[in-house]
Formats: sequence, structure tokens, C-alpha cells
Amino acid sequence: MTYSRSRNGNIYDYFYCLGRQRNPQSCGWKAARVRTVEQRVVDHYREIQLTPERIAETRGVLKEALSTRRQEAEAAEHVQSLRIQRLSDEREKLLRLHYAEAVPIDLLKQEQERITRELEDAREQLGAVSISFDAIEQNMNRALALARDCHAAYEGASPDIRRQFNQAFFDKLHVHDDGEVTHDLAEPFKILLDPRLAKRLSRNALNDEGRGSSEDDSTEEIDENGLTQDEAVGSNFKTVVEHSGIEPLTSWVRSRRSPS
Repeated sequence: MTYSRSRNGNIYDYFYCLGRQRNPQSCGWKAARVRTVEQRVVDHYREIQLTPERIAETRGVLKEALSTRRQEAEAAEHVQSLRIQRLSDEREKLLRLHYAEAVPIDLLKQEQERITRELEDAREQLGAVSISFDAIEQNMNRALALARDCHAAYEGASPDIRRQFNQAFFDKLHVHDDGEVTHDLAEPFKILLDPRLAKRLSRNALNDEGRGSSEDDSTEEIDENGLTQDEAVGSNFKTVVEHSGIEPLTSWVRSRRSPS
């Protein structure tokens, strides 16, 4: 960004291309007023904002998917908990047999190493499925609240809050020399704003039912965001859990809607 002073003393701020400054032939983009670029970004939020119908649809399909994943996680957690208990009992029994001189020292050492390996694996598996689904749903609702009101909220926000909005929604914002604004969405909005989310979730559920038959993971489709089908539909819901930074923004949006 640079500043220019007019003959009558007025100061104007501009965005300009660093590459063009070094080599005028490298870029055809001209300088643009900061307020012009900012207005284009404001308008862009209107384009990505979800309609109430899309919000309801997205919340519905994600809740259904969360319910399925919760059941799967609880079943897997139960299996691993039983495995840990069995291995702990086995270790205790092994020690009793050793103290009774029924197990030689070399066999004791070998069995202890095996049990330790299996316990570490079981605890790792348990940690992988122990996800806070309440936190997932809470953060999902926060993100959807932002996606529903993002244009009006961004338009009325201070510069600091606008910066937080941009960091929450986008990995990158591209402002082109023809005035077009494009973006690379950040998670979880890469998932939530995907217009094909409901279809992908439905297809993923069907694939889950037929998994293990003749499905070949090596041919899995990759979308334009570089996501596999499972990633795009959010089968790994830790993505949503980890984005708790959207909470301050959601609180600000709620306060803007509250009567004064």
C-alpha cells in the first residue's frame, strides 16, 4: 500500500503491485484505491453468503452425518476400551504367574513387550476416535451463523473485525485488475460453503455401506480444492473442532443483531 498527496494537500491511499514497481513490464495491473478494493471485498461477501434455505439444508445433512459418525465412534471407543481392559488383565495375570515361578524370565519379558505394544496401539486408536461431538456441533453452528450473516456483518464491522472475518473465511483473497474478486476458502468454510455438500454426504453414506466390497481407494476422485470425497464431506470432523477461533466473530455478529 502507498500514499499519494494531491496538489491541494489531500492524501489518497492505494494498493499497488510490487512486481510492477520493480519491472513495469511484468504486470499490467494499475494501482487501485483502498476503499475501492475494500468495497469489492464487501460485495464479495454477498456472493458467498448462504441463503436461509442453504443454511437449513447444510445443518440438516451435517447433523445426520454427525449422528452416524458419533455412533461409529462410540462403537469403536467401546471396542478399544475392552481391548485395553483385556490387555491390562493379561499383564496382571502374567505377573502373578511369574511370581508363582510358572513363567520363565525370558518369556515374561517377551510377553510384556507384546502387551506394551498392543496397549500403546489400543490407546492410540482410542485417542483417534475420542472426538467431542458436542464441540463439533457447536462450532458448526457458529460457522453457519457467520455464513448466514457475513455480508451485513462485514459491511458494518471495524477494520480489525474485518481482518478477523477475512482470516476466518479465506486462505487467500484475489483482487484482479478487472475488478473481479476470487478466493481460496479456509476450513471449515471450504466444506460448509460447498454447494455439493449434501450430494457428497449422500454419496459418501452409500459408499460407506458398500465399503469393503470392490471399492478402490486409489481411484478416489479429487475435487478442484484438492480434497478427496471423504475430506470434502467432512468425515474427519476434527477440522470443525479445531476452528474455535470463529467464536469471537460469532459473538460480535450476535451483538450486532441484538436490539439496543
